[in-house]
Amino acid sequence: MILYHISTEPNHNGNFVPKVPDRRLITENNEKPRISLSPTIDGCLSAIPLGGAYLHQWYKSKDEIETNCRFHNGYRKFKLFKVDTEKLKIPDANIYEPEDLIECGFCEDAHITKEHWITTEFKVPKEDQAIFTVENFRFYRNEEGYPVIDMTNLNFIEGEIK
Repeated sequence: MILYHISTEPNHNGNFVPKVPDRRLITENNEKPRISLSPTIDGCLSAIPLGGAYLHQWYKSKDEIETNCRFHNGYRKFKLFKVDTEKLKIPDANIYEPEDLIECGFCEDAHITKEHWITTEFKVPKEDQAIFTVENFRFYRNEEGYPVIDMTNLNFIEGEIK
């Protein structure tokens, strides 16, 4: 299975250790350590805590951009990880699919983001990592009120994942 994870830290080294995220939906499980992933980049962006709702506000003034290594040409940098669960030998028993998350009451918007949780450590090799900016996107709230990002235009700065 191919899944993606996006980090807001462009210097992330690719080592993943499950944890309970500090920022999550108030209704999301607050006990199960995990790494959140999605089969689509749009799903990842929509699932970033407050990211989907505030992605358009992550752009800074020119002065802030010039002194902040998290920006490239005025756009926020993100790190993309391609997680091939077979290549990384992640056991199925350590993968929660969207249906599992909803059924267990762990993540109520998993049907929108297609969020998956991995509950074991893994390392993503360099060839499956890339830094990019989101230069254009469409944001809206769906009929249930959840933030959704789609129609993204990505600019790969370092590496490229297909």
